[in-house]
Amino acid sequence: MKVIFLQNVSGKAKAGDVKDVNPGYARNFLFKKNLAVEATAENLAQLDEQRELQRQREAEELATAKALAEAVKKLEILKFTRPCGDKGKLFGAVTSADIADELGKQGINLDKKQIKLPQNIKSLGKHVAQLRLHPDVKLEMELQVFEES
Repeated sequence: MKVIFLQNVSGKAKAGDVKDVNPGYARNFLFKKNLAVEATAENLAQLDEQRELQRQREAEELATAKALAEAVKKLEILKFTRPCGDKGKLFGAVTSADIADELGKQGINLDKKQIKLPQNIKSLGKHVAQLRLHPDVKLEMELQVFEES
């Protein structure tokens, strides 16, 4: 019996897969727990529709991420001022949240989770942050930290 899996079933299939299974397994387990539905023409058409919508959504997300990447590339180096002590060590640090706030002030809204730093910035000078806007769109951005006077 052909079924369309609605959810991931460990060891069997992922959500959206169409597979042949034993009729007893389908009726007694998959259908009762709403893990799958029978692969009728109507259900297969609905699955194709959902896949097409998913493709369109992913294409829109990719286009948005690419546009955001172009906007970030047009920016100059981000500049931060922080109080510091001897040998250029900062009191506190510049974090991904600080970078997200600064980008937000310039009209680019990113979540702090999209900004990756090797570690929080605790010294003066130039540094690089990696921005992950989409699984396929990543770029690096330069930061400059100055001493607060």
